[in-house]
Amino acid sequence: MNQTAKTSEKNSPTLLDERAAAKVLGISPRVLWGLADAGEIPFIRIGPRLKRYDPQDLQEFVERNRRRGQPGIRGGSAKGFQQPDRPRDQKRAQ
Repeated sequence: MNQTAKTSEKNSPTLLDERAAAKVLGISPRVLWGLADAGEIPFIRIGPRLKRYDPQDLQEFVERNRRRGQPGIRGGSAKGFQQPDRPRDQKRAQ
């Protein structure tokens, strides 16, 4: 193998099948299909049925959807936040 072939192999991305890509993201293949069909995650179509995913695209998806420190949104209460009154609750109180 010559030096050019070695270099091109190192630079070419390893594409992941749906099962492996879903595992990387920690989701089911069905959820991955939905995200890909919605245009959220890019994919490469190989033939009429096969889809392959670039690991770099998966990483970019994670970075785009990363949530940073939003206190009170999950598992606690935010200071000053009150639940809106619901008509159902008002009927029970009477």
